[in-house]
Amino acid sequence: MKQFLSLLVLVLIFGFIYLYNEDIADYILTTFVYKKEIVTTPPNDYENKYEFEFVKNTDDFILHNKNELNNIFYTILNRGWEHFTFYCDNDYPTCEEDVEKKVESSNIFSDINNFVNPYNSFKEISITTNGYGTIEVTINKLYNSNDIDLLNKKIDEIY
Repeated sequence: MKQFLSLLVLVLIFGFIYLYNEDIADYILTTFVYKKEIVTTPPNDYENKYEFEFVKNTDDFILHNKNELNNIFYTILNRGWEHFTFYCDNDYPTCEEDVEKKVESSNIFSDINNFVNPYNSFKEISITTNGYGTIEVTINKLYNSNDIDLLNKKIDEIY
């Protein structure tokens, strides 16, 4: 019962703060609720080690401006990740809007897809945002592990 009352008090306090000062509420949400935790996994075996002028691998997954977006998407695709979450910098207020516009209005993914190993190529990409600077990318790859095994066996056979 004490936990319920404590939770109720916290919810009431947060509701009051949100009603009277949205900036404080947004700060609380972005600092404590929607923490910016970057979780990376090692790249798969098909990561390209090349650097290009157009796109480069990055380890900075906090988006500070729209020019960095190409590098983040290239890194996600190049490392073979099927799901990845990155974040907008707090000082970049139009970040989510810029990401959505760039995704809708350009062939950026198709262009970047040409720079990665075919086994890391995508068939479909899904992007979702939450309004608090979190951008989730889900990739449906062109080749699954069974396809890759079959192709590699065929290549070995021909070789």
